[in-house]
Amino acid sequence: MIIADIIQRYKSTLIKVYDSAEARTIITMILEKELQQNALRLEMNKNLLLTTHQQEVLEKHLERLLNHEPVQYILGEADFMDMNFKVNPHVLIPRPETEDLVRWISEVVGSNFNGTILDIGTGSGCIPISLKKLLPNAEVSACDICADALYTATENALMNETEIDFFRLDVWLQNLPAQYDIIVSNPPYIPLNEKATLAKHVADFEPAQALFTPASQALIFYERIAMLATKHLNKEGKLFFETHTEKTTEVASLLQTNGFNNVEVRKDAFEKNRMVKGVWSDYVTPIQ
Repeated sequence: MIIADIIQRYKSTLIKVYDSAEARTIITMILEKELQQNALRLEMNKNLLLTTHQQEVLEKHLERLLNHEPVQYILGEADFMDMNFKVNPHVLIPRPETEDLVRWISEVVGSNFNGTILDIGTGSGCIPISLKKLLPNAEVSACDICADALYTATENALMNETEIDFFRLDVWLQNLPAQYDIIVSNPPYIPLNEKATLAKHVADFEPAQALFTPASQALIFYERIAMLATKHLNKEGKLFFETHTEKTTEVASLLQTNGFNNVEVRKDAFEKNRMVKGVWSDYVTPIQ
């Protein structure tokens, strides 16, 4: 079997599960990783004979793809902010809209920012690691309830040569350990009754704990994190959220109601409302 044969086999098979554009992206990701050749070299070498081992690996990957398993979990990695991150079923797969959140934070504080940042619910660590790269003078911390996620995030920090203070924390049982200039979070925000509307590779494989809220409490994590922020943000400290596209206005209203100033909504690269920022002043009474 040559490279051209496996490309054709993937195309004809994946079309049962993915649209043509998504299938092409998946094929490129897998062949670049497993054959160690970029897209141009794959095209130039399409008549290159595959080894038996390569054929076996690619067939196993195809079986997993047909079961709707995300290609990032199959390969064990995902790209984010021009960096490579290890991913597995303990962490969400980093997404382009979260890159927009990271860029927004960097834009607001400026590259010389030397304050303190906390990411709540860090997962793979993509947010704090990327912020540390963009804001090298900042002191960056990140927490998660999942020990396995923290292990993955720590691996990613080492791999991307960044120093992040990771720690385990349950936001429902504990307060934050310090004061911060920036708190950021991409918390669970999909009501459980919407699970059936999600693609199978998301609903069936990514960690439910990081995705879903009770059906009737879509803002439950925003409410809790905002309360913690009122106690643990320094004066003029900033709270940044990634949100459900249909809940951004409600999250903005929540921050305004509870003492945050200069509340702003920002669209992502797909022109969807996705992010919210609020500024904390210490002269208002914290949420009880």
